Amino acid sequence: AEERREIERVHELARLEEENARQRREKLERYEEMLRNIYEAMGISDVDELVEEYYKREELIFSKVQHENIQNDEIQQLEREIQALNKEKAMEAEQNSEVVLKDEMADIQSKIKSVDKQIEACQSICKEQKRELDELKEEI
Repeated sequence: AEERREIERVHELARLEEENARQRREKLERYEEMLRNIYEAMGISDVDELVEEYYKREELIFSKVQHENIQNDEIQQLEREIQALNKEKAMEAEQNSEVVLKDEMADIQSKIKSVDKQIEACQSICKEQKRELDELKEEI
């Protein structure tokens, strides 16, 4: 009986080991298929070249994300400046006569228009860079 249990245990271990080996083979086949798909999509068949291309793209994406963050910071700063100008405009409106107020309002509106143009330019750049970033992400 003891010998029979030992044989059954050895058979079970062998079965588990076979199952484990089968699972590892299937996993390896999936990885190989993924790698073939990457090679095909990238048009590259050398692992070292693929890794190098990956790092180049990763650096490019990183720099674009950094640039986008800088652009967003600039937009936020410009928006704060607009808020400050609007507050300034409101305070001056209370303190100045109607004639002086009209002149200063024109100046502030000109500044706001200038800042608005800067924001539009920054937003346009951000949109373009986001589009490029999305394209790079899709390529990877």
